Amino acid sequence: MIILLRYQGCQAFTHLDWSGGSGGHGRESKRAEESGRPLGVCGKSLDSGPGRRDAPVDRGNPAKRYFAAVTLEDFWTLIHRSAVETVGQDQRTEWLTARLARRPVSEIIEFELHLTAQRKRVDTRHMWGAAWNILQGWCSDDGFWYFQPWLVGLGHDAFERVAVHPDALADTHEVRRLAGRPSSEWTDDEWPEWESMNYIALNAYDRATGEEEGLEDALEARGLYRVCDASPEDERWDYDDIEQRRTRIPRLTELLGEHHPAT
Repeated sequence: MIILLRYQGCQAFTHLDWSGGSGGHGRESKRAEESGRPLGVCGKSLDSGPGRRDAPVDRGNPAKRYFAAVTLEDFWTLIHRSAVETVGQDQRTEWLTARLARRPVSEIIEFELHLTAQRKRVDTRHMWGAAWNILQGWCSDDGFWYFQPWLVGLGHDAFERVAVHPDALADTHEVRRLAGRPSSEWTDDEWPEWESMNYIALNAYDRATGEEEGLEDALEARGLYRVCDASPEDERWDYDDIEQRRTRIPRLTELLGEHHPAT
């Protein structure tokens, strides 16, 4: 399915149905099969807590399109301001949630749609291999899902570079400061994941309306639902194979070394 988004006068077709993939991913896909839901689709309950991963997807009539008068520049401005006006990821999350909660609910929905569209751009096995090696092998399907909003948190310019070339992560301060250090020494704010970004729009909608499941209901009214898994569609490769790493992410391989530091 396709969502037609309007970005500053342009139209961009964004494929947001992540449920297919090659055989599914992990526990969420298995649970979806057992429950009879389409693969990757979460139920509406928010009781599953922080472990739940969410993003909108169009599963309605193929001819149906959602036209959102979104402003991509505004989205990236909020991301940038959250970085310069706060200290640490927890403060950034609260800053974004509070700002969105004061805006019309339509803008909260649009923030969620923007986040989904941007993270889909980095939902590739090429990027997953980069994340795998940055995270020293600690990058399951959950870890990669949380890595994607962390990339958004790097800001617009850095995100654009790494979305095109994942190997460009070797140029970022956030990755370079981790090189050569075992992950056991990383602080929470250094760890390259931003799980709580997945819940910013959810919580902002709740604050703005008092409706705990309001965002999901608003999305569903437009034929949109929330999915649970990363689902890259590009070529599989062995993230631990040194020759493949040298070919696909040569600069990261040089920066991080051929072997992960001892924990």
